[in-house]
Amino acid sequence: MVALKTSTYETDISDIRYARISRSFVSSFSKNLIDITPTVFRMMFTVSPYVDVDREIKLYKFQIKQRLHLTLSSFKHALRVAIDAGIIEEKAGRLYSNVHTFEKTNKLTFIPNYERLVDGNFPKLGRWATRLFSYVLSSRIENAPLRVNIENLYDNTLHTAENGLVYMKSAKNVVATLIECLKADVIELRIPSRDDNKKLILINQQNVQEHVSLLEQHVEIMNSSSVGEDSLSKKKVRTSKRKVENDTHILYIYLAKSVTAKTTNVKASHTELDNILKENAYESSFLKSNTVNGIIGIKNDLYKAANSVGLAIYKKSLLDYCKEKMALIDVHDSEEFALQDHLMNYYVLVSIRKILLKAAEDISAAGKSSLALPNTFKTAFGSLTFSEVKKLLAYYNSKSSINHKVVFEKELLDLGISQTDLPADQTEWEPIFDEASHVHLSILSHFEQGLTRNELREIAYELAERTLLVQKEKYQQYLKDLVSVRSGTLKTEVQLPFSETPKSDGNRTNRDTQYHFNMFREILDQRK
Repeated sequence: MVALKTSTYETDISDIRYARISRSFVSSFSKNLIDITPTVFRMMFTVSPYVDVDREIKLYKFQIKQRLHLTLSSFKHALRVAIDAGIIEEKAGRLYSNVHTFEKTNKLTFIPNYERLVDGNFPKLGRWATRLFSYVLSSRIENAPLRVNIENLYDNTLHTAENGLVYMKSAKNVVATLIECLKADVIELRIPSRDDNKKLILINQQNVQEHVSLLEQHVEIMNSSSVGEDSLSKKKVRTSKRKVENDTHILYIYLAKSVTAKTTNVKASHTELDNILKENAYESSFLKSNTVNGIIGIKNDLYKAANSVGLAIYKKSLLDYCKEKMALIDVHDSEEFALQDHLMNYYVLVSIRKILLKAAEDISAAGKSSLALPNTFKTAFGSLTFSEVKKLLAYYNSKSSINHKVVFEKELLDLGISQTDLPADQTEWEPIFDEASHVHLSILSHFEQGLTRNELREIAYELAERTLLVQKEKYQQYLKDLVSVRSGTLKTEVQLPFSETPKSDGNRTNRDTQYHFNMFREILDQRK
């Protein structure tokens, strides 16, 4: 079924939710509150750009393994740990993340998708170094420093687990871990000069070797005899009330510039499309970029209209298109908007119409039985709320051509559902019946001899099925041939269904149009 060509299939993405890893998850890992390995932690960052709005990770398992550069056995172990810890779910062979958030405005709730952390090359640090880095990552936003006394980074009596770290045993452990992070270029460090506390000395990947002793002097572990014992550990230093200018053990820890330099866009929809096409020996890179963006635009709009049901409609439509029309994909892509139009008209709208027909049945049945309208509607794609049905109907009205509306109206009537059987305050149903009436009047205006209501609907349905209601010359020729067969006389004054009516709030044209529809309904009622 052919819709009128649209100028674009781009969508407003301002209210689309994108997944970012939860800051609370990173914080819990940093404090050793989640029993997972650094490999699992890296894995959750690696999949982050591929987490969709329904939390599904749009990567196959082998793709995750490849991005993490793991052996099969190591990956299987990491995945099992993640599932056992409850941070990943596996349902019907698909993986879902439980540690991503879709919050958009509050930066305190998520970690941005920093390219260096999510591109599969997250630095391989030891357990302590990974946790310390995650502590810095979750504690501050972008370039703001984490200002902390070293006493708060290891287990001692001067703080509790709520306001510091307790898994390292000494300041010497902390320094060794800081050096590991500095060498990996994931943090930068500033410490006060011994000569002037207000002057800060920068320690980073480039100069860490020459500043190791300076760092050790700053935290007073130069002469400690063992990892577990150092002069600082033995001191009873209070960390809560010390003045900054007298605080000789304070650290200013920053995320390295190489970490925060660039973020990565969410790739879930592109990856999902590419994976489906690859299953059919094709790739999304073969398509024009506006075609890819248009297809994803359809997905985004369906999600806004019907949430998870919208996503299921999109995926089934895409899979069915690939199954039935894959041989034509290059032909469709070569014509502007042809692939998007075909996907929309022959798959998406057809699926939506089936859902709406069932919803109309339920609504009509409730009304005829004097029952309350249903709160939920079961579909082959999942359950919809009453509000979502209304939004899906509005979506159908905005995307469908007059061909679709005529078919929809006939299918409703075939089920014994007329406009009067649907709630009067649910105006979303009106365009279906109004535009079908427009077509019926146009057909009727061709004939000197009258037609019954059923004859009009059958002719309109035939025209719609042949997609002739949006093809002026073919439409006129079809009716001319039909009139000739019926030995009637063709009228010369024609009202075409595709001629647009000027719109202006409250003007005479709109009043005449509404009167036109109402008058024609009365005529149809007399032609049963």
